[in-house]
Amino acid sequence: MQLSWNYNYAAFSKYIYDDASVLINDPARVASDATLAYQAGIWFWMTPQNPKPSCHDAMIGAWQPTAADSNVGRVAGYGMTSNIINGGLECNMPTNSKIVDRVEYYKRYAGVLNVAVDEATLYCDQMQSYR
Repeated sequence: MQLSWNYNYAAFSKYIYDDASVLINDPARVASDATLAYQAGIWFWMTPQNPKPSCHDAMIGAWQPTAADSNVGRVAGYGMTSNIINGGLECNMPTNSKIVDRVEYYKRYAGVLNVAVDEATLYCDQMQSYR
């Protein structure tokens, strides 16, 4: 998982350094420090960013859609993680081949790990994005 956009660098920088400007002024630090890159990925996966839940909560069922979420097609599961990460570019539109590839990788690794996959929640093409 990678960080993109200044607001994500600022939020992670505030979390890790207690100073939003550190990574805004030096975003390459994330790419050049393997430990920091790993921390950024885990932080993004685990941290809700209002109004979006965390990817983790969307996957494990800890996040439950509100009535408003349900009305715009948002459901917990793998597709919701796409909405959280890249919703404005991927959701509420036809599914492209990059998304299909990502879903197929997810299904493959879930199979290797013998983890059940809910086929009904793999995509976000019917979900309104948060942007």
